[in-house]
Amino acid sequence: MPIQPPVQRDPSPEGRGGALGAFEMRLRDALGRGPITAWMLLLVVLAVLVRGGVEPLLTWEGLVSGALIFGAAVLHRTLLGDFLAGAAMGPLFIVVAKTSTAAATGHFDAGLAAFDRWMLGASAAQWFEDQMPWRWWKEWMALAYLSYYFWIPAPWLLAVRRGVEARQWVMGTLLGSYCASTTLELVFPTIGPLVTRGAVVDPTPLSRVVDLIYALDPGGGAAFPSSHVTVGVACWWMVLRLSPRAGWWSFPILVSMLVSTVQGCFHYTLDVPAGILAAGGVILLRRESMPPVRVAEESRALPQSALP
Repeated sequence: MPIQPPVQRDPSPEGRGGALGAFEMRLRDALGRGPITAWMLLLVVLAVLVRGGVEPLLTWEGLVSGALIFGAAVLHRTLLGDFLAGAAMGPLFIVVAKTSTAAATGHFDAGLAAFDRWMLGASAAQWFEDQMPWRWWKEWMALAYLSYYFWIPAPWLLAVRRGVEARQWVMGTLLGSYCASTTLELVFPTIGPLVTRGAVVDPTPLSRVVDLIYALDPGGGAAFPSSHVTVGVACWWMVLRLSPRAGWWSFPILVSMLVSTVQGCFHYTLDVPAGILAAGGVILLRRESMPPVRVAEESRALPQSALP
């Protein structure tokens, strides 16, 4: 018996459940139009929420990210446009981190740190240092943390062979998760425990590589929720949708990366579930907009017992 194609749903607002369905459709459409919609939304939110005006946008990080965003808009739906949009994530995060640090009053940091002490008896990073002092573990955690920079291009590489629509679905989801995280980081300005990393975490060769990355922004900021977690979970979900086998094999790496954000003194414990929830919201909006998967690929992903 042949595999039945998926049921086609009515895409109109009426077919999606009235006003609520129309709102959901508009949100999905906004995230699915490509990189520029998500980036421009983030810049508007940043300009409104930043304290003291738009000075962070006039730093080298702001100007570079603005130029990359403009290039991504001009080259929308091209390979180079995708690359420029992804490249803008780095300098724009520094803008958001500095803005979050400047806006932080200490209230969120105090509450998050108090929760860690109540639950673990110490800071989360110190708890890991005391309970798991093994060098191999620390090296694995540093490697897992660095895996974030491989998660970002992973779904895009899987989508390239599927065509432009698949690539744009990946870019919309990637940038949507990034915007969700960074917007929340501006609404809940938190510095995070990064400033205490040198006194808590025992350095290893791989951890020094991580330190080189954070040398660009040693003051912390943009800690709640964790963008590593939000973007990482969203990227893993896309990998799972595009290649189920690769998704399940890489799941332990994802879990290790989530743990490393706390073990490495980058985030408080509650930053992790907050990031997962933020990613879940984006996934709910993007779950039905993925371009169709070839029937042959779907059949290979199914267990033998599920095949007709």
